[in-house]
Amino acid sequence: MDARFAIVSLTLMCFRNYEHLSLSFTPESVVFTGANGAGKTNLLEALSYLRVGRGLRGCEGDDVVHRRSPTQTKTLTPPYHKSVDLCGVFADVREPQGATRRSVEWRLEPPPPQSDTTDTAMQWRKSTRREGALDTHDDSLPMLWLVPGADRYSADSRAKRQLFFDQLISAQDKEHRRRLTRYDKTMRERTKVLRHHQGSWQERWLVTLEERMAQEALAIAAARKMFIASLNGALDAYSATDVQAHTHVQGTIEDQLDSFPALHVEESFCQQLKDNRRLDALKGRAEVGVHRSRFTVSDKRRGLDAQLCSTGQQKMLTLLVVLAGASLLGRKRAAPPIVLLDEVAAHLDSRHAQQFFQLLHGSQCQAWMTGLAPELFAASGPHIQGFDIEDGCVYPWKQPRQRSIRIAKA
Repeated sequence: MDARFAIVSLTLMCFRNYEHLSLSFTPESVVFTGANGAGKTNLLEALSYLRVGRGLRGCEGDDVVHRRSPTQTKTLTPPYHKSVDLCGVFADVREPQGATRRSVEWRLEPPPPQSDTTDTAMQWRKSTRREGALDTHDDSLPMLWLVPGADRYSADSRAKRQLFFDQLISAQDKEHRRRLTRYDKTMRERTKVLRHHQGSWQERWLVTLEERMAQEALAIAAARKMFIASLNGALDAYSATDVQAHTHVQGTIEDQLDSFPALHVEESFCQQLKDNRRLDALKGRAEVGVHRSRFTVSDKRRGLDAQLCSTGQQKMLTLLVVLAGASLLGRKRAAPPIVLLDEVAAHLDSRHAQQFFQLLHGSQCQAWMTGLAPELFAASGPHIQGFDIEDGCVYPWKQPRQRSIRIAKA
């Protein structure tokens, strides 16, 4: 059995522009090509829901359900819910522990009886299921993705780069996302107290909140520094490419961890928060903390920051970071993960494309990719599984149109 994670069948029911779709695959990588709006990204989005979370577009419920009428609104009422009351993604997955069946369903249901809301409209409710071999350590499906708009995170704004790297960390450390959520919640609560509450109890409340922020911030900063060090080690293995990615993280807490014990850094951050209370109250946000940290990506070979590189070089740098992240995730799960790469060949010249596809093939990851035409994947190797999407139908690349089988229709 393949010692990697691979999706070998996919079935969609009333998902996006697919009323019904059923496809089978080998464990090799898959490419979907077609014109803009054909539904290529919809297929990657469907796969992304097999991993825990909200999918690569961050949508849920009535946003992903198949629309039969262009006038359909988000308020779902009869007769619509009588004809479409189930939206689902179903997949057979080969895993190192054995075969599994994973599914995500959205069902149209009334509000629960114990709900306090007065809204009686039908609502889409999500449920997930996993059947088959069980990994007692982690039963989530290891998966990373890169979508258009994210393919230049190496040179994007500070906030977008931070989100990009935190997502890579969270893919292999579930607690990291929880720490970020707790930190953000505590920070917002502190701001609210600073701006809207006065009294003798305010000082005690603020001290408690700032201590919580410092504890979470220390753990977040330590996780980021450890990940960046491991990521750079993985990136060093890609020395044969024309660009060589190198990453770095800077921040008040991250920088102090290089020189001081953790307890000193935590106490120092608490004091900074206390000293900045008046300024933070005026600005409505904390001026220091891990939410202000900066991740940077550079081309180590040229000594250039990603922002000074060309668009194609920026795309290559980001792809290398994702591939290195997949390598780290594969080590943690003892098997290469699945990667979703939307419009992967955009902005890459033939040389960079060939270098990337060689690295991707060597990673042993099952990659799911999209592009406008098969010619963009000429360097991807002979084992690629190619499908063209046209007029709501999915055709294998090598199958003549006049003899093609109508596999799916939107």
